[in-house]
Amino acid sequence: MNLSLSSLLESWWIVNKTHLIGALGAPFLLLLTTSVLANNAPSKPVIEINQETQTNDLVGVPFVFASEEMSFTMGAALIAKEVGQKQASAIAIAMYSSNDSYAAYTAFNHYQLPKLNNWLFSAEYYAGHFTRGRYYVDGAPGFHNEIAGTNESSFENRIQTVGDERMFRVKSEYVLAIGDGANGAIASLYQQKHAALGWNPLKNGVTSLGINLYGESQHLKAYANPFYQDKTLAAEIELSWDNRDSKSHTTRGGKTHFRVTRDFGSSERNQWTKWEWQQSLFVPLGGNGFAEQQVLAFNAYLADTPTWNSGGVPPSFAGVRLGGFERLRGFSSNRYHGRSAINYAMEYRVLPEWQPLGNWPIFNLYDFAWWQWVAFAEVGRVANEFDLGTLHKNMQWTLGAGARFKVEGVVVRAEFAQSKEDNQFWIMINQPY
Repeated sequence: MNLSLSSLLESWWIVNKTHLIGALGAPFLLLLTTSVLANNAPSKPVIEINQETQTNDLVGVPFVFASEEMSFTMGAALIAKEVGQKQASAIAIAMYSSNDSYAAYTAFNHYQLPKLNNWLFSAEYYAGHFTRGRYYVDGAPGFHNEIAGTNESSFENRIQTVGDERMFRVKSEYVLAIGDGANGAIASLYQQKHAALGWNPLKNGVTSLGINLYGESQHLKAYANPFYQDKTLAAEIELSWDNRDSKSHTTRGGKTHFRVTRDFGSSERNQWTKWEWQQSLFVPLGGNGFAEQQVLAFNAYLADTPTWNSGGVPPSFAGVRLGGFERLRGFSSNRYHGRSAINYAMEYRVLPEWQPLGNWPIFNLYDFAWWQWVAFAEVGRVANEFDLGTLHKNMQWTLGAGARFKVEGVVVRAEFAQSKEDNQFWIMINQPY
């Protein structure tokens, strides 16, 4: 297990395999029972506001769940909009379990400073303590000749121990005054009228540059590997062009995202550099008598650590990795990690004409704007070299299906994914891409 941390949440804790980790303002999540078991704990969310619809300014909900690692757990989540500024939001999540594990997360998003109309500032912090954490790192008994987390590694090559984790990120985003960003950063948070109508960044979509400070640590008790790195402090530079017609139920367009992460090192940390590229594309298929909307959604991801061969290797929790609710969803979080990775995903998304949820008891207390049925497939792998030939051999796969709901302006997705070694059940916030 590795506790790694866009509507109101790009991604949020909840379920993997038969895991229930949380719920947000959606009653059907609270109806899930403790028969849903976990094999790893929540992941740290990435927050992005989306004001396509105006919903309640404050949403809060308690939740309970049971899992193998955390046993019986109680918690609460609170999300607030217009916190201090109209476009800003805040979130707080906390949970505590009967085996004395706990996790907490808080974030403040999309604030502005005077006269900086093209800038947005955000910050987030996460802390967790897990008395039965699972980690895909070297040291498992019986696997002395195998490197944990590699593409060829065994599912059982992992350790279980007490883990203490921390993460913070301070984000600054500059929205370029071109395309749909011409009216400033705040206006760019809303649905854009020119997005997906063409493929010229000067006219279509929102282009932004991000400069972030990121730190993370992962201390494993009684883990005596002298080569294990337990902390990182890095700078991130991001370039993004969002040319989607909608963030929550995209029907056309695409999004390009490139990020470079650099830890300059210290006496306790390696120097290392990582880059990641991600491209999505959405193809509308129209509707029919059954479906109001059909879309093919494609995504490609490529990442590398160019400092790897010279000793610039990042910690496994901060480096290139696959597995979890974003990529290779049939595997547990951070199941695979290495120098480089590639991942391809395709989803068939259907918005059915039939939508009965607003008429059901309890459900009718909430605003269900739509629901969506999804089938998806993924292939990908990691490698300890950057070679496109190698990255396309012996790839891991995932097949899955699920349903997604827009509840009070927030997209909730529930999906089941199968891989060759395991299966996962996820409940998350927002589309995966």
